[in-house]
Amino acid sequence: MAKFLVSASPHITGKLTTRRLMCDVLIALTPAAVCSVLFFGWMSLAVIAVCMAACFVSELLYGMVRHRKFSMDGLKESTAWDCSCLVTGLLLALNLSVTIPLWAAAVASVFAVVIVKMLFGGIGKNIFNPALMGRIFLFIALGRLFATEAANNIIGLAEDVSGATWLLNRPYDPTGFSLLNMFIGNTGAAAIGETSVIAILLGFAYLSVRKVIDFRLPLLIIAGTAAFAFLFDCLVAQRAVGEWGYTVAAHIMSGGLMLGAVFMATDYSTSPNTMIGTIIYGLGIAFLVVLIRVFSESLPEGVSFAIVIMNAVSVILDRFIRPRFFGKGKVKKAKALKEARV
Repeated sequence: MAKFLVSASPHITGKLTTRRLMCDVLIALTPAAVCSVLFFGWMSLAVIAVCMAACFVSELLYGMVRHRKFSMDGLKESTAWDCSCLVTGLLLALNLSVTIPLWAAAVASVFAVVIVKMLFGGIGKNIFNPALMGRIFLFIALGRLFATEAANNIIGLAEDVSGATWLLNRPYDPTGFSLLNMFIGNTGAAAIGETSVIAILLGFAYLSVRKVIDFRLPLLIIAGTAAFAFLFDCLVAQRAVGEWGYTVAAHIMSGGLMLGAVFMATDYSTSPNTMIGTIIYGLGIAFLVVLIRVFSESLPEGVSFAIVIMNAVSVILDRFIRPRFFGKGKVKKAKALKEARV
């Protein structure tokens, strides 16, 4: 007869820790960070360094002030050492343009960590993705300080130092905006971490093999984007049949879709916990991305806003779509079988 060991909580836990998960994400983001330096120069490295340092220092100081431990013990007990703040800083940097002032990158980093993450209770309790909220904060704030076009330029939404993005007016231009250049990353007209699709795919493969993320969610978002792009930007816009394939592929490989689908939509604390909820969440992101890209005149890129909106919806999905309790349903089935035998 098999013997079961029953004990009171806390139960034995696995070897997987938050720091290990965050280190895996940092490793997966390394190819995109390296490509940003190759395509945009050393200034992109400065943006990455400022964002990561500002996020780390912000969380470190917040913990010491919050718990009033201005000592080495308070320094050691800070949640900054779980490396989640470094992931936030790197993701935020990869979502910015190389032309952004470093002071603005630092301000966005402090906002992402202190306001979006720590004030909600820290890692696992934040409702919105901190890196994306930092980018949106810059878009709104800089839209006030500068002209709209300049704000778009600084955060990598519209134009960069080398020209316009494909999303600015979605032209059918396989020569000027070739799919090969989009795949490699040699476009020079986006946020520093969004350019190279192949670099993001390497990170996606690593996280999938390590089982850090559910590989089905990014694939669902990409497939949904392709379907809605075909519907709204090919059929509704009445593009020529020969443009369909190029238009759909360009929607997938341009902008922040790949980066957002792999690294930000899959965030544990801001995504649903059930498969049905995940499907609604993924398709919702894809729908909003294409909707903003095709029908918005002032905002050509919608990945950040789409994910943040669905972050809020995710809370509702988890409230009304709950997993079945272990053993529920089997009792009714067993009772029905017993009554049938009688």
